Amino acid sequence: MTRLSPTTNAICWASGHFLTNELPIDYDNMNDKQVLEYIAFHVCEQYENDLPEVVWDMIEWLAEDAVSNIDRLTATI
Repeated sequence: MTRLSPTTNAICWASGHFLTNELPIDYDNMNDKQVLEYIAFHVCEQYENDLPEVVWDMIEWLAEDAVSNIDRLTATI
């Protein structure tokens, strides 16, 4: 199976699983430092001991997984 790059919407959606506020839709206009600061400020309690870089990796992984498995996730039985 080919891994697809996540869309901006997928990244924002996935961020909502780890942050109290999703990343803004224009997060890709932010530099890396700004994104990591946003993550650090909005991180959910259960991830507050994780480095922002680790939370970012989890966000990216979830977004990539959702995009790569969208056909399977939306298939009707």
